[in-house]
Amino acid sequence: MEITEPRWFAIVAIMAGLLVAARVMAEAPPMLGRPIVSVDKGEMWVVGDMWSAIGAQQEKPIKEHTWIHCRKRLGACALATGDEHGVHAELLTILSWTPKRVALRDEKAQATCTNTDYVVDLASGDVSLISSPGPLAERTECRTAPYQKPKRTVYELSRFMPGG
Repeated sequence: MEITEPRWFAIVAIMAGLLVAARVMAEAPPMLGRPIVSVDKGEMWVVGDMWSAIGAQQEKPIKEHTWIHCRKRLGACALATGDEHGVHAELLTILSWTPKRVALRDEKAQATCTNTDYVVDLASGDVSLISSPGPLAERTECRTAPYQKPKRTVYELSRFMPGG
């Protein structure tokens, strides 16, 4: 079958368009999606890659892989986070577990500058980290700037989508 000039032009135009689209996609920032949230028989798994502050544009995103595994029967969860600097693990306490929402708290052995709570919305798959002033927030060593005490910040977990 002979390819006519208009057909040849159309094929070359389509190929060029595909090449340009592939290059633009390769240079685009990664696409973000909802974290993976799975609940089955009293166990919950959460997986994500980045925490972004909601409504606080001056806060930089926290880029760390996050894994949470909870067992309702034990009332506890294992939290593991990792980035290019290493891996950190700790235990979280389950504050409440309903069919719609699971609330978790990072309870340190001693009082700290900030409290860290996690809320998993089972219906939507949203996962939030809530950082709020802790019992020692009034102390000078807790301040982030000369006169700034820790403030309440809410972050939302997302994950990098394949091909993004």
